[in-house]
Amino acid sequence: MNKIFENSNLKGKIIAADSFILFSDLKNREFPSPDSERGKEEIAVGEEYLTKEFPILNASAYMRFLDDGDRSEYEALYFERRSALCALVSAECIEKKGRFLSKLMDIIWAILEETTWVVPAHNISINRQSNSNLPDCYREPIWYIDLFSAETGALIALAYYFLGDKIIKAGGQLICDRILYETERRIIKPFLASVPLPWMGYNGTFVNNWNPWIISNILTVTAITVKEHEIRKAAAEKSAECLDNFISSYAPDGGCNEGPSYWGAAGGALFDAMEMLNDMTGRKAGFFSNDFLRRIMEFILKVHICDNYFITFGDSHARTFVDGAMCRRMGRSFGSDALEAFGQEMLDKFGVVRSCHHQTRYFKNLLDTQKSDKAYSVSSFAELPDMQLCAMREKNTPGSGFYLWIKGGNNGESHNHNDVGSIGIYLNGKPLFIDLGIGTYTRFTFSDLRYTLFPIRTCDHTLPLIGGKGQHDGIGYKTDFFEIDKKALTVRTGIGSAYENRDIINEFTRTVSLKDGVIQLCDCISLADKEDIEFNFYLMNKPEKLSEGLVSVGGGAAMQYDPGLIMTTEEVIFDDKKLAKDWETDRVCKLSLKTPCKVSLADIKFIIKRI
Repeated sequence: MNKIFENSNLKGKIIAADSFILFSDLKNREFPSPDSERGKEEIAVGEEYLTKEFPILNASAYMRFLDDGDRSEYEALYFERRSALCALVSAECIEKKGRFLSKLMDIIWAILEETTWVVPAHNISINRQSNSNLPDCYREPIWYIDLFSAETGALIALAYYFLGDKIIKAGGQLICDRILYETERRIIKPFLASVPLPWMGYNGTFVNNWNPWIISNILTVTAITVKEHEIRKAAAEKSAECLDNFISSYAPDGGCNEGPSYWGAAGGALFDAMEMLNDMTGRKAGFFSNDFLRRIMEFILKVHICDNYFITFGDSHARTFVDGAMCRRMGRSFGSDALEAFGQEMLDKFGVVRSCHHQTRYFKNLLDTQKSDKAYSVSSFAELPDMQLCAMREKNTPGSGFYLWIKGGNNGESHNHNDVGSIGIYLNGKPLFIDLGIGTYTRFTFSDLRYTLFPIRTCDHTLPLIGGKGQHDGIGYKTDFFEIDKKALTVRTGIGSAYENRDIINEFTRTVSLKDGVIQLCDCISLADKEDIEFNFYLMNKPEKLSEGLVSVGGGAAMQYDPGLIMTTEEVIFDDKKLAKDWETDRVCKLSLKTPCKVSLADIKFIIKRI
């Protein structure tokens, strides 16, 4: 187990609260000028909230999650308050005229008066056995911290740090006093209590992005609001233990099996925590020379396809708006020119990532104006052998030629879909054969029904059904092998053991390659009994049969297949707004190719090429 953080002796390096400087590594810690383009933008966003009224957070909205699975009604109001506060703090720090103070004080007060900062989907009953429909947290002490209670604590701590003096001068002494009281009551005390929370990782089980995401925010609260030196040291030491529990689940290649969409809350939040610990030690934390941590940061480079398209697997989204300013800073900290250049590329192309999450990161991005002059380039081959993910490009230009990826791994990964062996194909930077990703989360997404839901099932991926059956969830359902041949631009993997009816599968070897502008997908299947085999592909474009054994797949490409297979197509219409937004369409096409009869042997080759 990695003990990188615990072995760094953080407790002995924590500086006194009076010596603490937030964002101490930045060359310039000044907010943008109100006359600058960014300053005007921030002020304009803040102005949108000046006259807006914010409804109360109703018990009935909180109860809906257990009543009918809806979590969005409550969360929409909850997160809007926090987005408004972040915008108002930013606008006031830039304009410096006091125009936004009254409104932001109102919102802080409303947040301080919320019964709980834990959202309905994360609410756990006081006996810790199950979810309850209302928070049972008016008693003392509060014992539970979730993602968004920690974020809330960090946000109001930041408001206190940047504007506390102005709030007091405006008559808000009690608001500042209560910020200190509520952050201690809701964040610091439960964190330092002896009760280990599941996301901390003390029970030895796998922990996901919750761990660094929460820890990074707890560290912000500690650094800003806690004056007692022993408590600051205790919080840093426990944070180090938790972070080590998190990185211990990572293989040596640093791959994030939660997917690119969660990397910003996993590896990205780990970096946030490291930056805050660096501030709390007077820039003596010493993490940024560690090669393993660097690989965790550079994961995002290996899954980048083109523009804001990233490899989609598990609960990832087709398009991810990566925080370019954070990546640029990562690259500077770790001495990674590629990551620094990538961050600048994302920032130049897509601008600032504005979100109601990761507010400490947001404010640091706002103050970080140091541009990079490094040139972004991509590799024609990217591999994560431990995680079992590989991608290859026809050309080393992101928007040119074919791009192919294949995933191995197992079906017990965080945010897993039953997708071992799934592939994706892009041409000239645009998706052709797709992994759908995930839509809107509901109560059922993380329930016992998860693997019966679209688009989590095997049949919703570029994988065949064997005898009408797909893969099974669980860490034991995994590849038999995953072999990467970089020289031959080929990957071979055995995926028969991932299927629920694996007892009848003697062999299932999937081989993919990209050579001379042609992609080959070969499935060699041997069964103990004869079964129907149905190969499924999700396409962005409607397929058209050109001739026997040849079908267009859009984008100027076609797929050649065994003409003996029976071809059917189906239009899949999204009733989920997130899926429609991700793919910029409300419908895609499913292409199925089925054996004409039950077989025990199948050696099927699919060739994808330009037409």
